[in-house]
Amino acid sequence: MNTHFDWTISHLKKYATHDGHDDIVYEVGYVVTGINTTGTALTEYQYRGQLQLNTNNVTDPIAYSNITKDDVVSWVKAVNPNVEQVVIDHLNTTNHLRIETMPWE
Repeated sequence: MNTHFDWTISHLKKYATHDGHDDIVYEVGYVVTGINTTGTALTEYQYRGQLQLNTNNVTDPIAYSNITKDDVVSWVKAVNPNVEQVVIDHLNTTNHLRIETMPWE
């Protein structure tokens, strides 16, 4: 199966100040969409999650204004390293997938 992943950050929550630092993110909402591009049927599955970040004893945090999408995705993958595999497993095992390419196309 050839699966493409699209990551969307749905929300961030931040402390104005925390442990002497300003604008520290403590919560991430995300959606990982896996799109199977194998064969003639295009199938996809969305995994939605929310992650509470451990901000205790943070020594060198990234301020909200300097965060990139890649930073946030790496935080999610560090805490939940199998999230993309969960999407792949769902694409491989379910009969209830959304198919966007019709057989007559």
